[in-house]
Amino acid sequence: LELRPGATIQGDLRHNGPMAVEVPAGVEIGGTVRHHYQSAPDDDPTILGSLGKALALFLLGVALLWLLPGPVLRAADAMPRHPVRHLLLGGAILLLSPVLLGLLMISVIGIPLGVLMLGLWLLALPVGIVITGFAVAVMIRRRELGRERETAAQLLRRYALAALIMAALPLVPVAGLCALTLIAAIGVGALAENLRHGRRGGLAAG
Repeated sequence: LELRPGATIQGDLRHNGPMAVEVPAGVEIGGTVRHHYQSAPDDDPTILGSLGKALALFLLGVALLWLLPGPVLRAADAMPRHPVRHLLLGGAILLLSPVLLGLLMISVIGIPLGVLMLGLWLLALPVGIVITGFAVAVMIRRRELGRERETAAQLLRRYALAALIMAALPLVPVAGLCALTLIAAIGVGALAENLRHGRRGGLAAG
């Protein structure tokens, strides 16, 4: 709350906040000024919030694995082989999509498509994190000897651990968010490349 010279308040001034308001010269208040201390909202990530995000990532991963098992697992399997290419592709998608969205929103005809693409762009970030989480789970499986096949439950247990680690990254200031952004980008790139190759294969087969 800020009062400037020339302001006039008819009656009492009551406000909540971390600091009492300053009443400079030239401000007229008809009653009294009462301040009730209230701490500023804490927007920093917390352990409890990280657990909630880990649960959300796990549920999203289960849904994606159920809806698109082939693309998800193929993208996760290919990511360790081409990490730089997937990172560059995913970064380009995430950075250039808002530019395309702006161009579509300018024209009235492109607004519906722009709204659809905006939804997909917002969904791309958590989906990319999920794909990278499954890639970590697949790499852990490869390191274990004597296990050629595994059930979906075993894969999901490994993914749950990866989701918990990724959800905790924002607890590390600056570096954690940067790492999470890179994780999302590489996941988006791996899935986009897999979907593109899958579409080409389908057209060729047809």
